[in-house]
Amino acid sequence: MIPKIPISKEMVKKVVRKVTLEVIYETVEERTAEIRTDIAELKQKQEEDFRYLNQRIDTLGQKIDSEIGQISHKIDSQIGQVSHKIDSQIGQVSHKIDSEIGQVNQKIDTQIGQVRQEIGQVNQRIDGLSQKIDSEIGQVRQEIGQVRQEISQLNQTILQFLVKKQKES
Repeated sequence: MIPKIPISKEMVKKVVRKVTLEVIYETVEERTAEIRTDIAELKQKQEEDFRYLNQRIDTLGQKIDSEIGQISHKIDSQIGQVSHKIDSQIGQVSHKIDSEIGQVNQKIDTQIGQVRQEIGQVNQRIDGLSQKIDSEIGQVRQEIGQVRQEISQLNQTILQFLVKKQKES
């Protein structure tokens, strides 16, 4: 015959609390790991986006340098031709330079607009991911609340069971 070990309410409460805390900690650790993974992925994506944008800026800078080099070469060539006909050619060269600079400025403005658009899109992606993380955190909090309710119900059931057992004995 197995001897009966008296179980007190305090002992049951301590056991239930320990089990409850372990369940809560386990749930929180799982969700925290998921959130950290999401954050790491977000950081990696952000780093990739910034690398892409930096490459894009470098490419645009190279294009601008190339175009400036071409314009400069054209200007130098024209100045060589103009040296014999300075009076008649200065007006034409000046007009052509202004036109090309206007085109380069338009291209630069267009490229800057595109980069700003891309930055805006990256910011929207970041905002979306931040909202997703906030939503996930809200869900974790809801799940913790549900776990607490379930633990409370389990506590009541155990107490009712113990009261019933004590009445039967």
